[in-house]
Amino acid sequence: MEILYNAFREGTRIIVVGDFDADGATSTALSVLGMRALGCDNISYLVPNRFEDGYGLSPEVVDQAKARGAQLIVTVDNGISSYAGVAHAKTLGIPVIVTDHHLPGDTLPEAEAIINPNLRDCEFPSKSLAGVGVAFYLMLALRTFLRDKGWFDERNIAPPNLAELLDLVALGTVADVCAAGR
Repeated sequence: MEILYNAFREGTRIIVVGDFDADGATSTALSVLGMRALGCDNISYLVPNRFEDGYGLSPEVVDQAKARGAQLIVTVDNGISSYAGVAHAKTLGIPVIVTDHHLPGDTLPEAEAIINPNLRDCEFPSKSLAGVGVAFYLMLALRTFLRDKGWFDERNIAPPNLAELLDLVALGTVADVCAAGR
């Protein structure tokens, strides 16, 4: 949370890197809309063409994000197996936060943070979330963190009602054929 909080405070250019399927599209929309509602003023998104750029955060996608001014990359519905892309971002000085729901391998990319309910030691009970569900829980946690830091009071704004984004969670979850329960 501290990474995103600092990015918000410093006006860091955040690029959300999504996927082209329905879960990826809803994850991207939810993350951008959610962070804007939370007070992030410098955010955009990139949805790579899977046929030209491959799947996930590839080095080519990192270069596209850099060309758009990325100072922080947040993946949604991808990234858990993006070793080369995360490593490339690191060489360019661009930190990466991976949010994903796909099963991790034996090793993980060297991202600044990885949010995935299927990580080996993760105690989060809902292992069958779609990527959009992971993104939604991140927005909820970020809202709480920002509230505790006094972010909303400093700006004289009310914390947003993130329930307004639940339509995206429902759509992405159903489209990705993920279980609604635990």
